[in-house]
Amino acid sequence: MSEQRMDKRSAGMLQGFLSLAVMVLVIVSALVVANWLPGTIDNTLMRQYPDIDEVRDKLRMRTVFVPSYFPETMSWPPSKVLAQTRPYEAVVIEFVGSESGELLLVISQSTSGAFMPFESLRMEEVSERSIHEFKGRSAELSAGTCTGGLRCSMISWIEDTYHIKVIMSGDPFELIAMAESMVSGSPTPNP
Repeated sequence: MSEQRMDKRSAGMLQGFLSLAVMVLVIVSALVVANWLPGTIDNTLMRQYPDIDEVRDKLRMRTVFVPSYFPETMSWPPSKVLAQTRPYEAVVIEFVGSESGELLLVISQSTSGAFMPFESLRMEEVSERSIHEFKGRSAELSAGTCTGGLRCSMISWIEDTYHIKVIMSGDPFELIAMAESMVSGSPTPNP
């Protein structure tokens, strides 16, 4: 008699564990679908694209700032292109070294000044900061050290409605030449 009770009790426990496992599996599956679904329905959220032209076409972004001058140490095409149009327009373009394959340059543009894209290449300590004037624009130029203690430079300015930030591993001379090649003539006045 006690053996039958033990079997019923064991069967009940096993059934409870199976029910719990099925419930956990259903909840995890629902969460995975809930996380995946918005990206497939709304392609305006931050996501990776194969190239800059795809960003222009799919997100209908008319303006994506890209330098016309690149140092020989940089590899074209970009190693990563991220973009979004909601809650504001933003593009992040990463470039690696042609020989090293290491991340050397990150260019971002955004219609929000609060956008901070430099997670891969981040300036950790600023040793020098100055204002650099070019083509009728005023940019903030910073030099210091980046992630891993590498020397890096950053330049940022506002172009029409876009906040542009360019950070590069190395000294500011090549960075300035690249920034100047990203714009032409004098800026459009803001209304």
